Amino acid sequence: MKKQRGLSLVLVIFMLVVLGMLGAAMLRMMSVSSDSVAREVLSIRALHTAESGAQRKLSEIFTTGSAAANCIPSGSYSFPALAGCSATEVSCRYKTIGPVNYYTIESTGKCGPTGDWAVRKVKVQAKDI
Repeated sequence: MKKQRGLSLVLVIFMLVVLGMLGAAMLRMMSVSSDSVAREVLSIRALHTAESGAQRKLSEIFTTGSAAANCIPSGSYSFPALAGCSATEVSCRYKTIGPVNYYTIESTGKCGPTGDWAVRKVKVQAKDI
């Protein structure tokens, strides 16, 4: 009878160790998952920042005066609504073929803490109609 008591104690300790290891593994997985979600959010915000920069440049080109004159080679924008995102770098080039101007706009959005940026680039092409 006494030998069986010792076995029960060993089994209980073994079960506690196994459950503790499972709990630690689950906490680690949840932490990694949380980091992954945070990076995905920053990535999406960087994409939205880049798209906003391209849209703003298109708006400048096509809503005021001579479109080609508004295609300034490079510049940057900041969007207060996208807090935590740096100024969007936007470049604009155009080429005239016949009577039509063709524009290429490249926009880069960066979001996140310094040194750990999520960076997304968008390239948009447009033409006069």
